[in-house]
Amino acid sequence: LGTIISGTSPSEIAVWSPSGNEYVLTQLGAAPDGVVPYTLGALNDSGQVIGWDVATNRMYWWSSATGWVPMSTPAGATYCLPSFGFNNHGVIAGGCKVGQVYQPYYWPNHAATPVLLPSAAGAPGTIPIAINDSGVIVGGEVRWTPTGSGYTAVQLPNLGFGGGADAISADGTIAGYVQTDATGTTLLAVIWPSSGGFVTGDLLLSGIWATAKGIANTPGGLVVVGTQVAPGGHEAVLWRLY
Repeated sequence: LGTIISGTSPSEIAVWSPSGNEYVLTQLGAAPDGVVPYTLGALNDSGQVIGWDVATNRMYWWSSATGWVPMSTPAGATYCLPSFGFNNHGVIAGGCKVGQVYQPYYWPNHAATPVLLPSAAGAPGTIPIAINDSGVIVGGEVRWTPTGSGYTAVQLPNLGFGGGADAISADGTIAGYVQTDATGTTLLAVIWPSSGGFVTGDLLLSGIWATAKGIANTPGGLVVVGTQVAPGGHEAVLWRLY
C-alpha cells in the first residue's frame, strides 16, 4: 500500500501513509506507560508496527487506531531482537534470548502468547527474519512451514558452507545468500524456489560478493533487491527474474 516506516531511534520513528497524491506523517510517540519503543522496519501493509524497549524488555504493537499496545514476551526472555517478521494477517515471528540462547518464536497475533518454533537439524539457534501471508517463516538457514497444528523446520540447501535467508515473497520464493567457502569471503546472492533447491543464475553480476535482501511477486515476474561489492565499491542492485 506504499506505507513507509523510518527512524533509527525511538524519538525519530514515524510512518508515512499514502493519502491521494501525498503522504501523511505520523510520529509513533510513547506508549501509555511512557515507554517509547524502537523498531527495525517491522511494518505490514495495514500500517501496523512491532517495537521493542530495551530498558524494560517489553514488546509492543502499534496501529493508528490504538497507538502502542503491550505484547507478551516469552517466559524468561531478557531480550528480543527488534527485526521481527510481520505479515498482513498480523502473524509475527522473531527471536528472543532466554538464558544464554536465542530461540525462534511466533505470535499468531499481537494479543497472543508467543509459541516456540522447532529447530531445524543442522541449524540450531536460527532466528526468524521474515514471514509471508501464507505463514511461511524464514531466517538464517531455515524455513518454517505451517502444518495446521504447528510448524515444521527444514534447513535450506546451500553449497556446504552455510548461508542466510532475508526475505520471502508471496509465492514462497526465498531470497538471501550462500557462502562459497568456509571463510565467507565470497557470498552469492540466491533465491530458493518453493519447489526446492536454490538458484544463483546471474545474481552475482560483476561483483565478488552479493546478497539478496528483498523479494516481491509482480505482474512481470519476481523482483529481487540487494547489494554487491564490486570493483567500484558497494552497490545497490535490482534483479528482475522472468
